[in-house]
Amino acid sequence: MNEKELLKICYDIFNKIDDSTVLNNHWTEAEMLQAIELLQEHYKAEKSTLKNAFDLFWDKYPLKIGKKQCSEHWKKCRISVSLFDTIMSSLEKQINHKKEMDNRKEFCPEFPHPIRWLKHCRWEDEVPVISKGNWSDVYKKPNYDNLRDER
Repeated sequence: MNEKELLKICYDIFNKIDDSTVLNNHWTEAEMLQAIELLQEHYKAEKSTLKNAFDLFWDKYPLKIGKKQCSEHWKKCRISVSLFDTIMSSLEKQINHKKEMDNRKEFCPEFPHPIRWLKHCRWEDEVPVISKGNWSDVYKKPNYDNLRDER
């Protein structure tokens, strides 16, 4: 039996409400135990990966305010590995966008406090596409040479 089949068994086991339906299926007790062991190993691996997740987030986040509150909120969120990857990639994109806008001397709002960023799910925000041109290309200064003085 391969790992995918075992994970399917785990999924079925833990998503059934009535225990009799689980026991009446065609799985042997050995297969169920093997699936549970696999699930426990997967859980331990995920837990060790997420153990330092908040510290990685905190090191990356540009504004260092309210670490204790932010850490408590992080624990309440129960962030999974996939969500953590999404958060970090989104944060990286937003930081790069802010740097690019600052280099171009264009307005870009400052980062909110980290707890606000987490509470408001700001990793779901879209990063605007920066146009190749400058504002000077969009806004041309009017030519006042041909105007007559009306004083």
